[in-house]
Amino acid sequence: MTTKMPRHPSNAKGLIALMPGTVMGMASDRPESALNLRLALNLFGLAFTVVLIFLAVYFHNRALAVFGVVVLAITIVDLVVILIRRRRRHQRQPETKHSIFE
Repeated sequence: MTTKMPRHPSNAKGLIALMPGTVMGMASDRPESALNLRLALNLFGLAFTVVLIFLAVYFHNRALAVFGVVVLAITIVDLVVILIRRRRRHQRQPETKHSIFE
């Protein structure tokens, strides 16, 4: 004996379609990013990339060193974007303290 799930009118497969900016079907005003977590992961990637470049130069591996420099540049640009977004968030909500996951 099988029972069929009722289909949602907006989705032919029976799954509730999530729109961008929704969490489990509940709409939010604006999706938030875990900027502090992104910052922590970015700093780890920055440190790892610097060590990778140092080892590549030490062992005379130019291809890996060039790859490391490209990744380092991307990491630095991402770090600047994260810091700008954190500053804007702090200007919008000066009294709010955010944890690493907010």
